[in-house]
This record gives sequence, C-alpha cells and structure tokens, in this order.
Amino acid sequence: MKLETGIKSSYVNTDNDFRSEQQVNNTWTNDVSQSNRFSYKENVNAVYVNLHKDLNSTTVQIGLRTELTHTEGKSITLQDESIRDYIDFFPSLSINQTISKDNVIGISYSRRIDRPDYQALNPFIYYVDLYTLSQGNPTLRPQYANSFEINYGHKQLNISFGYTRTKDVITTTVLTDTIKKTVLLFDQNLAYRRTLSATISRPINLTNWWSTDNDITIYNSRFASPNLLGMPFKNEKTTLEISTIHTIKLSPTVNAELSANYTSSQVYGTYIAKPIYGMDLGVSKSFASERANIKLGINDIFDQRQIKIRSAILNQDYRLHQKQESRIFRLTFTYNFGSNTIKAIRDRSNSSSPEQGRVKSGQ
Repeated sequence: MKLETGIKSSYVNTDNDFRSEQQVNNTWTNDVSQSNRFSYKENVNAVYVNLHKDLNSTTVQIGLRTELTHTEGKSITLQDESIRDYIDFFPSLSINQTISKDNVIGISYSRRIDRPDYQALNPFIYYVDLYTLSQGNPTLRPQYANSFEINYGHKQLNISFGYTRTKDVITTTVLTDTIKKTVLLFDQNLAYRRTLSATISRPINLTNWWSTDNDITIYNSRFASPNLLGMPFKNEKTTLEISTIHTIKLSPTVNAELSANYTSSQVYGTYIAKPIYGMDLGVSKSFASERANIKLGINDIFDQRQIKIRSAILNQDYRLHQKQESRIFRLTFTYNFGSNTIKAIRDRSNSSSPEQGRVKSGQ
C-alpha cells in the first residue's frame, strides 16, 4: 500500500492595460472609447491525498483533492468588479483487474475543473475588424466535468468506452446583430455538455519493415441550455474520428512515417463544423553511429485542413471559413554529444503549467 499527499498554492495577478491613441494636431492623445484596463487576481489553495493498493491481480487507486478559490476581476475602464469565493472537492477512483496474461480490464472515475482563460473574463469589446467584435464575460464560471471510463485490453488491442458530463461548459457563442450587420464573439456558460464515446486502438505489423498504429473513435456530443437568446437550445451530433500512422523502414538508417486523420462533421457549443482531414509525411536518416539525425517533415501535404462552421442557433445564419497555416515544411538536425550509457534527465512537469496555459497572447 502507498499513501501520497501534497499541497499546492497558486497566486495569479494579471494586469491588461490596452491603450489606443489618435493623433490630433500632431499630438497623440488617448482614445478612451477604444482603450481598456482590466486586472484579475486569483488565489487557489489545494490539498490532495492518493491511496494505492495492490491486491493480487487487482490494483485500486482512490484519491481526493480539495480546492479553495478566491478571485477578483476588476474592469477599471467600465468601473465593474466581480469577486468570488468557492470550495470544491474532486474525487477519483480507478480499478484495474488482470484477468489473464493477455486480458486486462479497468474502470475509472474522476471529477475535474477547468477555469476560463484570463482574457475571456475581460468585458471590454475588441474590434477584430469592421464587422467582427470580441468581448469577454466577467460572469464566466468554471466548468466541472464528471468522467467515467471502461477499458479492455487484449494483447495489443485496446477498447474503451467513456461517458463525460460537463456542467456550465464554457463555449464561444457567435451572436449576430442584424441592425449593425456585425458578429460578436462572446464566451458564456451553457448548462451542460454530454459526451458518449467508444475507441478502438490496434497497432499492426504488416511486415518486418512496415508497422502501423490505428485508432477509431466514435462519439456523440450534446450541448444544451434551457435559455439561450430567450429560447431552449440543443446541439447534438455523432462524430467519427479515424487516425492511422504508418512507419516504413527503408534501410537500417532511413525511416519514413506517413500519417492521416479524418474527423467527420461535429458540433461544438453553438455551431456545427464540417469534416476536416489531412496527411503528414516525414523522412529521417541517422548517421555517425546513430549520434546524428536529419529529418524532413511536411504537415498537411495537400493543404486540406480547413475550418468551416455554421450556426446551430435558430433564426441565425452565418458561415465561417478559416484557413490557417497548416502546410509547413520542417528540416531538423540533431546530434548527441553525450554518452549513450548516461541516463537521460527526467522530464519534470511545472506546477504552474495550468495557470500559464490560461494566458493568451494577442486577440
């Protein structure tokens, strides 16, 4: 039996001071209507305990994390302040049973929290362009997810079934103004998101020089809220995801890797996305007794990954087509100067990574 416990305390203080100036009589002056000052403070104190126990062919792990949170969001420009204090409990449980040498089954449950990005709490309106506006929401609440999963493994075959229900799910709602002919990007909480999923993973060795990793996932997502723009809202769809990676050994020192993925039409929040797909290719060669390696990689070979969405809200009709820089060529060279017998430095995670991930650069 192993007992593990720990504490974590994080304090975040962000200050967003956005200033827009206009030149009047050869003098730059602050444009109050286009400037914004927003500060946000957050203090989270957490304590956790985990208990791990091996019982012959059964492994049990049970845990509990408690968090006490204090937040202060203040819009100096709009003279608006939002203060919150809340406490949360996050239990977890996993049980793994070894049935035989080639068969393992496991069940797990966990509850987690995801807090909004700091920029998403800023109520100031940003003008993305003449017809697109973006506004944060200081009343955004964290979202809470309860997840259940069943896994079955037989040799190299893995099958899993999952169920997740997220309360107060944070989504970006696209709202249209028919009078001003503008679109507003606005983050808000929907009542819940429910996801049912099934995944099959299977690596296959076709020959002694050609191997593949294959994943197929099918899931049904439903977003719902009793009141959105004055009426009930529901957005639901079943989505298929397919991913395959092929590794080909062209010679003892040359390897090629080809990957392809496809995602059918899916829903997210208040919009519906069309299918997205693409292929990636990489070729690598090692030399100098495998100390040196050179690799050429191409992401999205045929430049096919495009985002196309439409509204799922009744009485709204908009289309969005976004093509990001997805086709990228990379040439990398690495050389190992050290000894192959020395143990590599352990990759340690940073305890502040969750907070850093909520900082967005730019708008």
